[in-house]
This record gives sequence, C-alpha cells and structure tokens, in this order.
Amino acid sequence: PRLRLLTAARAVAPPIGMLIVCTIPVVPRVNRISVATRLACNVHNMGACLYVGGYNLVEVITLKVLWPKLDINERLLRGVCVLGGLVCTVGFLGVGALYTQADYLNICCTDKYNHTEDAFRQVYHLDNSTETGYIQQLLALESFGPFVLVDSASGSALALKKLEFWLEEFAGVFVLSSHLIIWWFGKPLERLLPSF
Repeated sequence: PRLRLLTAARAVAPPIGMLIVCTIPVVPRVNRISVATRLACNVHNMGACLYVGGYNLVEVITLKVLWPKLDINERLLRGVCVLGGLVCTVGFLGVGALYTQADYLNICCTDKYNHTEDAFRQVYHLDNSTETGYIQQLLALESFGPFVLVDSASGSALALKKLEFWLEEFAGVFVLSSHLIIWWFGKPLERLLPSF
C-alpha cells in the first residue's frame, strides 16, 4: 500500500505543479501591489515547488526503498538526477532571494522601474491634458500596469538573474531526465513488442 501511494504521488505531483505554473502567470515584483496578484504569484511558486521539490522528495524515498533491487547504472543515473535537481532547486531559491536583496547589498545594477505615466511622458511626450493623451495614458496603464521597466539589469545583478534562470531550467531538466531514465530501465519496450 505504501509503494502504491509513492507511485501515485509521483504520477500526480509533477503534473499538478506544472499545470499551476503554466496557468497562473507571474508579474514583476514591482507590480505585485494587490493582494490577489501577490497570492497568484505565491500559488505559482507553490506549483513550481510541487513540480520539482515534490517529485524529488518522492524520488528520494523511492530510491531508498528500491536501492538494493536497482541496477547499478540506474542507481547512479537516478541519484545524479535527484541530487542535481535538489542542488538546482536550492540554488534557484537562494539566488532569487539574493537578487531581491541586491539593492540593499549594493549589488549593481538591478532592474529600474518608473511609474508608467512618468515613463510615457518622458519617452513619448504624452500627457493627459488632451482627451487623446488621457486615453493613451489609460491604455498604457491597462497594458503595462502601474510601473514599467526603464533600464534592465546589468553587471552582477544581470549575472544573478541569468544564474537564477538557468538553475530553474536545469532543475526541470533533471526531473525530465529522471523520468526518461526510469522509462529506459523499466524496459517498457519489451512489454510493448509482441513476441513471436
């Protein structure tokens, strides 16, 4: 019964996590003003943790139970995938937390945002003194939210953002690789092909 529960968790947790990640978008931190937006972003992050963390946790327990029964190559490959996935996930969370504190830690040069009205006034010389300008300002606010990016990250802050991105990607790659390794060593092809 316990092994069936593990199999069910492995089959359910990653797809639900991915569905949450795919269907609930995130917005830049500066635009997370309302409670609903912050909640949506937190649910999105929970989905990512359910996908990668949930899968890796179940895989660790599975490997502990099945370790003596597995081929040495399968043990090695699945162990590398779990370890790599966990390292990338923890690294992603750590680098993300560091980036959120980059301004306080004097790490140069993070994304710079400005109020949408001010940015459009500076760049396009739009103001709301005319009806057309007022409509354009409302459209800009509706399209971009209260803040827009005016200068993207560079230097050390850009390196942190890239590292965060690639750690997240590799965490997903390790999970997918683990699935392929399980499929390969499970010998499903022998069961699918009829014997004559």
